[in-house]
Amino acid sequence: SSATLFIVAARRLGHLNDLAVSFQINLFGGGVVALGALALFPSMLVLPGNVAGVALIGAICLAYLVGVTTLFTAVKQAGPAKTALFFNIEPLVSIALAFLLLGERFSGPQLLGGACVLTALMLGSLQRAHRPLPPTT
Repeated sequence: SSATLFIVAARRLGHLNDLAVSFQINLFGGGVVALGALALFPSMLVLPGNVAGVALIGAICLAYLVGVTTLFTAVKQAGPAKTALFFNIEPLVSIALAFLLLGERFSGPQLLGGACVLTALMLGSLQRAHRPLPPTT
């Protein structure tokens, strides 16, 4: 869904300011998620009881805003298709962090799958834009 959002946003909203686009999309999406969570899980929504908790929530929101805004800027620079292609690196980062931080072990299929994803990313990043051949007479 994120890749679709970036492809559509780059084509339809490319002329607008990155910060304005990310603010409006997150305001709408955050509102939908908040209303859904409030309706479905009202007892699970608990606000922090001290200043440190509120400060951490603020820091998380700020980090998210910076990340999303720079992502929209990257989509404009690299293009929506290439950006969507590189979203496939997220599972590899998760697996690598699980290995480094949690002591998880790699299995053979995970290593093979990671190699396939990295190969596809390298090939996809090397691919040049398709240019039609000149007309022949």
